[in-house]
Amino acid sequence: AGHRDPTALRVFALGQTDPATARAVLTTHLAEHEERLALYRAVADLEYGGNLWPDSWSNHMGPALALAGGIKFEEAWVGWMRDIIALCEQSVADLAG
Repeated sequence: AGHRDPTALRVFALGQTDPATARAVLTTHLAEHEERLALYRAVADLEYGGNLWPDSWSNHMGPALALAGGIKFEEAWVGWMRDIIALCEQSVADLAG
């Protein structure tokens, strides 16, 4: 069995509901991911001056690489949710139309 992310499962289930409800739920999740992304970026700035990618391999770069991965992960989630929310907003407007 593969990994099942709770947010992805929620999006899957929201496909069975109306776009206004989906937008409301996703807006909440978007805020959570935006907050996490902001926190990760703040740590990156504080601890690494924003430069998380090393010039060469080092035995001490694990935390920076993990943080860089977390930032990329959250950036992807934020972008994906914004795209879905935009689709929901367009659908709400079309239905009101």
